[in-house]
Amino acid sequence: MEYLFTNCPVVSQHSREQGPRRACYFTYDVTGAENVNTTVEAILADWTSIARLYQLVLQFAAQLKASRGVWGSLG
Repeated sequence: MEYLFTNCPVVSQHSREQGPRRACYFTYDVTGAENVNTTVEAILADWTSIARLYQLVLQFAAQLKASRGVWGSLG
């Protein structure tokens, strides 16, 4: 499964990550109908983890921006 994200709250230094969107790829077992419930649960668990991580990155980006403002005003 491919997740596409836009408007990243932090800037990457890597040249391949300079575009307007980022792709993340996850692999799930979808080989049989008996695995559907397990696969859906895995997708939902991963999405919950992504959301939690994104909240942390947003907080980090805000603190980083604030600290740069403080240090920039001292110079």
